[in-house]
Amino acid sequence: MCPSSVNDSILDKLRDENIDFIPKNPYLKKAKELNNILFSINEIAQNFKTIFDNNNLPIVIEIGTYMGQTLIELAVSNPHINFIGIDIVFKRVVKTSEKIKNSNISNAKMVIGDGLKLLNIIPENSISGICVFFPDPWEKKHKKRLINERFFIKSNKLLKKNGFLWLKTDHKDYFESYKNLINYKTFISLKKLPNMLNEKEYPTYFETLF
Repeated sequence: MCPSSVNDSILDKLRDENIDFIPKNPYLKKAKELNNILFSINEIAQNFKTIFDNNNLPIVIEIGTYMGQTLIELAVSNPHINFIGIDIVFKRVVKTSEKIKNSNISNAKMVIGDGLKLLNIIPENSISGICVFFPDPWEKKHKKRLINERFFIKSNKLLKKNGFLWLKTDHKDYFESYKNLINYKTFISLKKLPNMLNEKEYPTYFETLF
């Protein structure tokens, strides 16, 4: 995720009743109207504990949802869990939010913005899982990688006891960097899905494609 790739305040400005303009980008207009499914990071910060119909369920976050295939599959297959997806592109989050709305899925919500910024506003010890599937490996600029020591430190603070990180990559160098970090503090490597998730395949769009 690149912090400079999205203006986190755009959605807040669109929903400000004092701003009277119609955005040229059709996805911005749709985003404004999806106010019970699609949230800004600021809205999540203010309403994190109340965005779901059943706010007593455990929460799992997927960073980088693309068009939402995996997020929706996770939510439908695990109705005992609330899922929050985040992406930096309005087209992606709007498309995913529309799928959630049209399918009447009550345990999935979307956020527009940067994944690290979302993690920074979530209360400590409040979520049960974080999923990151095929993040950009930044082959020439490793410092921009999402999965690094800082990410593991932050995740360790946010996750409840027995919480999980589920990471996928097809990039060998990135995978090796995972292995070097996986034992950070209380993390251990598992060879199966976390127990709280129903056992099945949860392919991403690109896994299905390739």
